[in-house]
Amino acid sequence: RLAGEGQDKRKKWSIVGARRSAAGWPLADLVDAWAKHMASRAFSDQYRTESVARVRRILAGCQFLRLTDVDASKVENWLAERRRDDNMSASTPNSYLASGKACFAIS
Repeated sequence: RLAGEGQDKRKKWSIVGARRSAAGWPLADLVDAWAKHMASRAFSDQYRTESVARVRRILAGCQFLRLTDVDASKVENWLAERRRDDNMSASTPNSYLASGKACFAIS
């Protein structure tokens, strides 16, 4: 049985809310859903590809697997390390943050 299957049924029956149900889903699935959402909203392929890549890099770098794992201070620390170690400009971490916020806003 899929991990989210029981949650989907409880959500359908209004036993748990949509956000609580989504909290247990793998983040990779949420990012895939966000990418599809952006495709349906006519975002350019380049923007969508870059935004999804940024979010996936944050998730991998911070080792987040589920929405409940996401921690803003871990993201800030990871971005600070990347800025220092990868010589990112000041605007690059901001674009990572914008992509992350946009992705998690639909979950």
